[in-house]
Amino acid sequence: MPPAPINPTRNGLEDACFIAPRWPSAPDLSSAQAAWIYAGLMYRITCRHWMPGHAATFAFWHYRNLQPGEPHDHDHHELFWVTRGSGLHWVDGQPRPMAAGYLVLVRPRDSHSFSTAPGSPGVEFFNFAFRSPLWQALRRRHPRLAGQFFDHRDIARRECRLSPASLERLRVLAADLAAGAYDGLTAESFLLGVLTVLANLPHERLTPPGTPRWLAEALHQFRSYPEFAGGVQRLVRLAGRSHEHTARACRRHLGCSPRDLVQDARLNWATAQVASTEKKILEIALECGFENLGHFYQCFRRRHGMPPHAYRTRFQARQTHLV
Repeated sequence: MPPAPINPTRNGLEDACFIAPRWPSAPDLSSAQAAWIYAGLMYRITCRHWMPGHAATFAFWHYRNLQPGEPHDHDHHELFWVTRGSGLHWVDGQPRPMAAGYLVLVRPRDSHSFSTAPGSPGVEFFNFAFRSPLWQALRRRHPRLAGQFFDHRDIARRECRLSPASLERLRVLAADLAAGAYDGLTAESFLLGVLTVLANLPHERLTPPGTPRWLAEALHQFRSYPEFAGGVQRLVRLAGRSHEHTARACRRHLGCSPRDLVQDARLNWATAQVASTEKKILEIALECGFENLGHFYQCFRRRHGMPPHAYRTRFQARQTHLV
């Protein structure tokens, strides 16, 4: 998001891809109604000139710079979560590692910027920004929120690692925002949904009771991109046991084979990519570990009852209907 008073290449986002429904590309700031205040090495993103009636904004970013951009702060609240890649989230000068599944709550006045890890294709993340009075209103209506989430001063208490299942829940929750609905009701509904997901993370169970800890931890890692692209061999390596031992444990505690787990993880990720991106189907298949496009189509059709292109068309048509 380049600030108006300075050259866009100075803030480290010149290679970013900005996708916001109903909004033009980021450099066209007059159309995007963005306003920036620049002071030395700090600039501020303000919501004062958001489009009339907008209580929030929602955007997808692909950040590629190895060096951190110039820090910025806000006059509003925001949160973002990473779907792919790895790098550092610099908050008040502290480098915080971020990778797929990383979610952070950003307070007004937090000074932050980003950098991509060497060897990473970049960091892809979704950003949701909203006017601060919404948070204050929710705190008054829901006493459980007071002193929690955005109220924490320590950044470590405002960041977490989400499982693929939780990431999928966020994708579904964001459907109306992705369709271009930025009104107060939509913003409040999404924010409450996210906070509910975060509040219930301690109770999230990804494996059946009795599953050995080593297997549960291996699966938690394996279900994140790009771990599952490594197939059964990668799962066995994460488990730290022999292939035979891992296979027996999977069948006993999960009722399936390691190969079944691999395919499930790959299809979960591929489904989200087909629905929420414009990537070519071949690219998605290769990224998640399918070496044969025909086999990918067969597996996708078996799960969803239709090929990837038809699934994307139907999903996008549903989103358009929501506008």
